[in-house]
Amino acid sequence: MALTLVRKAAKCFHHSQYTKVLSTRFYSLYEPDYLELLKPKIPIYTDLHVQIKSFAFPVLESYQAYINTIAEHMDIDVEDSSS
Repeated sequence: MALTLVRKAAKCFHHSQYTKVLSTRFYSLYEPDYLELLKPKIPIYTDLHVQIKSFAFPVLESYQAYINTIAEHMDIDVEDSSS
């Protein structure tokens, strides 16, 4: 009699563990596809630092003028342009 009670208790315990494993749910975060389309294809940078070095000052001035010209054509606001 005691043996049958132990067997029944073991079956109930095993069954309750089995149903707990099967009843767990896995939730994930759903992100719609259109959110990927809202991201820009080209990354946007807040600051762009350009540092040029040269031993010859006329060469340095020439490249600084060249970089300023390119920045104007690309509609980039230049805050500080000093050598």
